[in-house]
Amino acid sequence: MQRKIILFADNDPDFLETRAEFLEKEGFQVLQAISPADAERLLEEMDIHLAILDIRLVDDDDEKDISGILLAQESLRNIPKIFLTNFPGTSTFRTVLKSQPIDYVIKGEGPQALIDAVNNAFAHHVRINWSLTLDWQATNPFALILHLEPGVESERERLVNRAEELEDLFRRLFYDWGRVRIDRVLWQREGRVALTVFAFKGAAMDAFVVVCGENARVMEEANRWHTFAPKAQGETSTTLAHQAETTHYAANAYALKADLETVRSLEEVYRAGDRKLFTKAVETLFEKTLAAWQAGPPVPAERALEELYRARLGLTTERVAPQAVRARWQKLVQYVPDLKTVVPDPEPITALLQAAGAEPSTLTIKSPGTLKGDDILVDANGHAWLTDFAEAGDVPRFWNFVALESAIRFDWLDERELMRLKEVEECLLEDSHFGRPDAQEVESAAARQAVRFIQPIRRYAARAVGKEYWQYHLGIFFNAARRLADFDPAMTPTPKVCARLVHALLAMARIAEKIGQMEREVTVKGERGLRVDKDGVKRDGKRISVRGQSLDLLKYLADPPNQLRTQRDIIENALKEQFDARDKTQITRLHAAVRRLREKIEYDADHPRYLLTESNGYRLVLQPDD
Repeated sequence: MQRKIILFADNDPDFLETRAEFLEKEGFQVLQAISPADAERLLEEMDIHLAILDIRLVDDDDEKDISGILLAQESLRNIPKIFLTNFPGTSTFRTVLKSQPIDYVIKGEGPQALIDAVNNAFAHHVRINWSLTLDWQATNPFALILHLEPGVESERERLVNRAEELEDLFRRLFYDWGRVRIDRVLWQREGRVALTVFAFKGAAMDAFVVVCGENARVMEEANRWHTFAPKAQGETSTTLAHQAETTHYAANAYALKADLETVRSLEEVYRAGDRKLFTKAVETLFEKTLAAWQAGPPVPAERALEELYRARLGLTTERVAPQAVRARWQKLVQYVPDLKTVVPDPEPITALLQAAGAEPSTLTIKSPGTLKGDDILVDANGHAWLTDFAEAGDVPRFWNFVALESAIRFDWLDERELMRLKEVEECLLEDSHFGRPDAQEVESAAARQAVRFIQPIRRYAARAVGKEYWQYHLGIFFNAARRLADFDPAMTPTPKVCARLVHALLAMARIAEKIGQMEREVTVKGERGLRVDKDGVKRDGKRISVRGQSLDLLKYLADPPNQLRTQRDIIENALKEQFDARDKTQITRLHAAVRRLREKIEYDADHPRYLLTESNGYRLVLQPDD
């Protein structure tokens, strides 16, 4: 028999215990709390089906005490509630909580009134199908919980509670069905899992892709689907059909016009070597599935292309700082010493990671998110459906192409020989064959497969890219950077993971070299040095992003340039602080501000050419001697 769990919060211990005993005799499990803090602790541990709350949960004599209502607002948003009060006026909490299922009971009415209210709440508001049969096939609730909350296996009681809560989630999600079969795991992300689920109602069957996991993550995914998914439905559309929540988890059930018993992921098609089906799936993906998302022309972006990629891929300043990149390079060189012969120094990589050239042609489109391949389902006819919308939003216009190519290049390619990986990069960076990379240029079978499966992606990409190859390569660069940034140099990677990280680093080095060469060619024809004016900041003719305090500091140093500015000058005129020679933290803040500026304007902040340190101050040189 499924437990029916009630959180009962009241600051009168005698009343609380007495009423809880009556409810327990009726078969309910009652969790008792005498304060908001007690209630929060229980909510952290348990799944709650119904909450009974004293409105004045802290002080019965304080007319302004609405702590019970605040608890309901902040922590019990999706849980039916019964309020207890000695004060019959209900307008306050009915107004505050008007969108939530609530009832109220006057404390003096006796235990039966409370029992009746609880039975009514379970009958009409606690939408859990207690008789639903759950048939777990390729997985089970315990296995899913171990993925959603790593480490919980050491807490047996918590694991059991969470597993029961996950089953409650499915009983809510499939409230109108009689039996469900949770079939197989499609993909797993941090805090979320996607499953194929078959729901039965008599002889009828409905099939869904269910994404379940941490409440906030799954609800945000649903919000993004509602905001960005195409309104017109087609044969390869994915529709959000049902949603459900429990205390800690949520689930989205997506309907697809696909046979979910036979579909495979695009990654599985690749690993099976079915090039014909893969090519057909790519055609459907770009001509129909993604085309529906991209209806309408691309929109001009407000930020530089590099900034867009860094933001979308979570490449924060800390994750791509020069010292962080160098630490990862050094660790990988330890595992693969020959790497140093093809990537002798990561400086060109870090320079491109820090650069921010504001290109006026930077455009964005709408996308379902990051295409990883395991989140694309393919049937025998090559129809393709999407299943992950957690990152849906506005993206750089070549985003979908580079994301899918990066999955093949850095995740699926099973090649460990450094020279073979170098061949792959040389082949894919040859712009004269951009739309059809020549697989004959690579020797190993695994590498040839990767290039051949990238070919249909490149054919579609070439139509959109035109001659803007550098923008495409830059997208690959930042996708490789995200994989490198995920590597913790304190951990020992497996040989396979190590090979993929080496490949990502190698690709970044070659792309940085290629784009750097292009910039040098532009520089020879154009201006050199640093320029600061009303239109922004340029370094060697290429616009860079400098904002906030860094821009204020740069403008001060540049007006006029080549002039020594003392620490006092800078603190008072640029940092806008009253100088205090005894305040050592003030000097520390100055040094930090200078460092941040150098990381933006210098090719190598550790070896500055423009912002020079001199005795008791700094000098900005706009045209340094080479």
